[in-house]
Amino acid sequence: MTDNERHFGTVCRSFLFVPGDRLDLVSKAVKGSSDAICIDLEDGVAGTAKDTARYMLPEALQVVIEAGCTAYVRVNPLQDRANHVQDLAALTVQPDGIVLPKAEGWLQAASVTKGLSLSGNLRLVAMIEDPKALLAFEQEAMMPGAVDALLLGTEDFSAYCGCSPDAPLITAAYVRMVMVAKAAGVKAYGMPIGIADYKNLEAFNKAACFAKHAGGDGAFAIHPRQIEILNTVFSITEDAVAWAQNVITVFEKARAAGQAITTLDGEMVDQPVYARARKLLSGTTAL
Repeated sequence: MTDNERHFGTVCRSFLFVPGDRLDLVSKAVKGSSDAICIDLEDGVAGTAKDTARYMLPEALQVVIEAGCTAYVRVNPLQDRANHVQDLAALTVQPDGIVLPKAEGWLQAASVTKGLSLSGNLRLVAMIEDPKALLAFEQEAMMPGAVDALLLGTEDFSAYCGCSPDAPLITAAYVRMVMVAKAAGVKAYGMPIGIADYKNLEAFNKAACFAKHAGGDGAFAIHPRQIEILNTVFSITEDAVAWAQNVITVFEKARAAGQAITTLDGEMVDQPVYARARKLLSGTTAL
């Protein structure tokens, strides 16, 4: 099993942002171990190069798809109407998903895929990049059928709040976003740190571990050095799989004997523990 095949279902452990006007970097990226390649038409591309990036987009997507990688595209936000519309028009090759920056709520995010003449299941990742947007996602009626995942954009969020990307406020916002995502039954991506400092792998690893234990499903990176950390941290470990299998075995045996509670290695196993074990093996969570 290759590294790209180790993620479960539609949950990606790692996404690598690649500027849309750099086909050379796209070709290099697909040779790495990232679960998904996200071709960036937004912040990774200068305003003067956006037309070039859109022109290159079909070829870039073809490179990713032919390499057997999962392909995402980060379009410009709805607030930048001119660029946003042109980005969607450039999607003549079907990606696996779209990343929408500066999403302002479930309904607004869901509107992106309406009218697109694309076939198949198009996943939508909504980026939350300021406190007002986070509150909107909390308060609006949830639309998990249209939105596949939430992603905290820590750089913009921290700039809006006037703090650093690793400040306690950003950590609190990340945990809050994960709670909203779990309530909606969608995936939670990102972590409470800026990803621009790709040389500080120790801090990156620490933030990834925090994100995993907070319930996160994966994160985005801007440099190949960061990918191995994400793949390792967000993978379901062999020990966790063994624990889940043992929990299921002992609980189902106890249940068949008419018992609601049993033990494993000195710890109680009841229905919630059993449910968590089954969820882990289904690939919808990682321990």
